[in-house]
Amino acid sequence: MSELQTEDEKQHPPSPVLRVRGYRIGWLLPWVVLVVALTTTALEWRSEQGDAMQELQSDFDFRARETHYRIDVRMKAYEQILRGVKSLFAASGRVTESKFREYVKSQLLEDHYPGSQGIGFAAIKQLKKKGAAREISAPIKYIESFVGDGLYEVGYDFYADPVFRAALEKARDSGKAVYSAKILLALGADDDPRMQSGFFMFLPIYRNDVSLETLEERKQSVVGWIYMPFRMVDLMTGILGEIATDIDIEIHDSEEISDATMMFDPDASGAGGSPEAFFVDITRMELGEHIWSVVIASLAGFESRLDARSPKLVIFVGIPLSLLLSLLAWLVVRDRTRAIHTAEAINRELAERMRAEARLQYMAHHDALTDLPNRTLFSDRLKQGLAQARRDKSKLALLFLDLDHFKPINDTYGHAVGDLLLKEMAVRMRKCVREADTVSRIGGDEFLVLLPTIDTSHDAVLVAEKMLAALSQAFMLDGRDLHISGSIGIAIYPEHGENEILLTHHADTAMYYAKSAGRNRAKMYRPDMRDTA
Repeated sequence: MSELQTEDEKQHPPSPVLRVRGYRIGWLLPWVVLVVALTTTALEWRSEQGDAMQELQSDFDFRARETHYRIDVRMKAYEQILRGVKSLFAASGRVTESKFREYVKSQLLEDHYPGSQGIGFAAIKQLKKKGAAREISAPIKYIESFVGDGLYEVGYDFYADPVFRAALEKARDSGKAVYSAKILLALGADDDPRMQSGFFMFLPIYRNDVSLETLEERKQSVVGWIYMPFRMVDLMTGILGEIATDIDIEIHDSEEISDATMMFDPDASGAGGSPEAFFVDITRMELGEHIWSVVIASLAGFESRLDARSPKLVIFVGIPLSLLLSLLAWLVVRDRTRAIHTAEAINRELAERMRAEARLQYMAHHDALTDLPNRTLFSDRLKQGLAQARRDKSKLALLFLDLDHFKPINDTYGHAVGDLLLKEMAVRMRKCVREADTVSRIGGDEFLVLLPTIDTSHDAVLVAEKMLAALSQAFMLDGRDLHISGSIGIAIYPEHGENEILLTHHADTAMYYAKSAGRNRAKMYRPDMRDTA
């Protein structure tokens, strides 16, 4: 023992246990930091995962509502077409085959309403055979087919088929347009054995100048039915455009969902879709005095967007950060100087990871080709704009632009030139709007423009005309002068709709009217415009 020790130290030497405990407490700090950081990461991941899932659910619900709306609007448009033909019979008394064909062709239904297979007229006839199982027949008298062969021919008796007879009688008794139950239609030529699910829409024709108040009066006054046949795949392609690959859409005939009632199932996944789908919507739609069950389910392509919005980034950032913080705590205990240098390295690493995360978030909300906001970001800004307009009781404008004859440019010069044209278009369109406005590419050659604050409807018209003028200037691309134009539909809040779906579809409808009027122009939506969704 050292001679320098005091008498007290000799009698009470320092406890070796205290030294060991102090050493242990100091080295527990990195582990405490690690546990706290990992716990925080886990809680943040759960929160981000919930937010991402909720955002994806909102997108899915919008897609489902949009699909229901398009089906409802298009089927009502088909019903209006039949009512137009019915008016021809009411006005003319007797309609000849040539007059029938001339009227149908004048409506240009193949161009404006793709999906229908044709329009026909079946006249009611009394059967002369005594003791027959039925007293009347309904043979096809006129038919104007849009698809060539594969449909029932002139003379075919609808009343001979129980499915058609039930629909004919229901239409006759109600005076309304009625859909038949599911049937199978040939795909094309007589030698093609393939079949496709379909149905017929029937609308009764009655004698002129008679009372139709009672059921018996309607039964006695019916002279025939106008009808329209549909193949489901052609119909849904006409309504929705290209069939979506990120959601599964099924349509069943009746409230029952089974393979037997299946009318439309493009991916052939079977009734009810995949049981592993994140999101499923089942809606019963009453159309033509008939019930359809529409089943919409998310597919892997839609659900993969969860990774793009990625709560996984929290894990990828949080775990390394937790380890680095723990290491920092260990270095603090070990070497303060080293800790400072390590902290600087951590800051650089975190900054790089944050930049990568921000880039991924940006890519998830912008079009990769034009760098314009995509449908998801545009929908969010439209919701915000509508909320602000409601609070301020102000006007908002939505412009729907579709390029005229863009496909021939792709076909003639190639997709590379088409992509350059879309990029240059995006630059010109941005120059036509204010900084607070939003120009979005929602797919192909379709663009949406949001003007969140306008004083009058004329302000939106001026912006549309400015864009048309910008597009009319030649594009110098790949050593060529290219010319293109666009058709624009305009819808104003609150006059033309108070929610995003109505405004979008009304702007879409006005755009189709602009195309029908000769293209390269803008049209303001009017309530008398027939929807062409």
